Amino acid sequence: MSAAAWASLQAAAGPVSRETFDRLVEFETVFQKWNRRINLAA
Repeated sequence: MSAAAWASLQAAAGPVSRETFDRLVEFETVFQKWNRRINLAA
C-alpha cells in the first residue's frame, strides 16, 4: 500500500478504510489487465 496513493484517495473520496483501499487497488490491477484486451472504459 502506497502512502501517497492512500492520501490521494482520502483527499478525493474522504475517509476510506484500509480494507476498502486494498480492494480498490486489486480492482485497479484487474481492470488494467483486462482493459488492455477489451475496452472496458468505453
